Amino acid sequence: MALGMLATSKDGIVIQMGLALEQTQTEQIAQMEVQDRNNLLFDVREGLLYLGLQYNIQPNFSQIIIESTLYFEGLTKNELLGRIHRVRDGGILCIDKILRAFNHPPPAPTQARIGFPTPPGR
Repeated sequence: MALGMLATSKDGIVIQMGLALEQTQTEQIAQMEVQDRNNLLFDVREGLLYLGLQYNIQPNFSQIIIESTLYFEGLTKNELLGRIHRVRDGGILCIDKILRAFNHPPPAPTQARIGFPTPPGR
């Protein structure tokens, strides 16, 4: 993940994440039926749009760029961290959709950093 200034103006930043699939994964996607590959692309795009993110997806999924623009006028710690988390979530969404397309099991759940312990037996 990277933070950078806008190329067109000096009043904002871009939060960007790039994903690059391995060659074997892009070959698997290339071998998918056209309808299945299109459905995967639509699913990934739809999820990123729901998160309010901009994206650039190469046709064979060899590279996916996810980004969010934030202007200094609305910059607060909460907004900055929220956007960083949203971009991270976009990356997770892409990975999960691709794994699901190939019937891989979901990744193991992660432990929350804070919270209350669950009572025994639940």
